[in-house]
Amino acid sequence: MILLQGRVPAAHGDFTCAVDVNLRWNNITDIIVFDQSIEHVQTAMISPTDDIYCEELDLADIRARLAKILKLESMMPTRGPEGWHPNSAFLQWLIRSLPEGGSDRPRRELDEAEIGALRRDFLASPTGVMFGRWHGELVNSLLAFGIDSGSGDPTRWNRRRAEEWLFDELLDGDGSGPGDSEAAPYLLRAFILFAHEWVGIRPDLTAGVLSSIHMREASFYEKLRHLQNVDDIEYPDVG
Repeated sequence: MILLQGRVPAAHGDFTCAVDVNLRWNNITDIIVFDQSIEHVQTAMISPTDDIYCEELDLADIRARLAKILKLESMMPTRGPEGWHPNSAFLQWLIRSLPEGGSDRPRRELDEAEIGALRRDFLASPTGVMFGRWHGELVNSLLAFGIDSGSGDPTRWNRRRAEEWLFDELLDGDGSGPGDSEAAPYLLRAFILFAHEWVGIRPDLTAGVLSSIHMREASFYEKLRHLQNVDDIEYPDVG
């Protein structure tokens, strides 16, 4: 979620535009305008929970990112140049007031050394030690997806993100995902346990994500079996 504060003539005061962005698919899922300052909107978002954190983004980066997404949106046949959302024209007007010259990927990406360290630490951890070289391609896919989706942080997972890796990334329609895809649900649960403990996410939130993966596990194997056109899939003995 990207929050932008603007100001109209004194009689109206400050407003905040909240833009719900899916960074993986480069689209905007919702645009909401509040007649309150950004501080009020942040407080309303955070006050029920300690599980939401905010960080400042460069205004030029925000303009570049949203302008790119809006351009892609306008090219979609079901949406068109007039915009798909009642507030899309308002958002276009708002971002034109932001500075130019930013990056259209406003998030810090991990370098190769950081990715390698995360991979080694996971495989050496109590939850990751059961996975070895034969799962290397699957581990690489998991980390790459974590870096390329959402906020770009591969250590933070929710239910939607987990299901996107299992069903959209691995089961992409032709069954040609990484080798040993049968171990994917087990690997994902192990990595989430490791990563969430590492960054300090509350155990009950982690448990909710793990439970959702368990609930979709049968559907994952059913689709994998169909894509691979086999009568049975041997469930991996990885705990």
